[in-house]
Amino acid sequence: MSEDRVSYKDLDDDGKRERIASMKDRAATSKEKYGKGSYYAWGETIDDIKKANGAGETAVAGAKWAGKSLFNIGKFTIAEVLPGLSKAAAEAAENKLKNKK
Repeated sequence: MSEDRVSYKDLDDDGKRERIASMKDRAATSKEKYGKGSYYAWGETIDDIKKANGAGETAVAGAKWAGKSLFNIGKFTIAEVLPGLSKAAAEAAENKLKNKK
């Protein structure tokens, strides 16, 4: 992608419509690509924390829980939040373009 990307505000109405359609497509593709698979379940990790003997085992079990939590948050953000924001921005731009007349 060596070509320079034209700023949205500098596009004509047809160019803006194309950019909006592209944003919607990328959002749907991203959600489909990253939405597959499952999240880590906490049940086993919580059991590990409950069964841990001593500070060392508890720290390791707590670190596992924290890692799984961060993974789940990151996966949710990439799979759901970012595509949703992109789609909402595209729809807002589309509505603004429709109401321009």
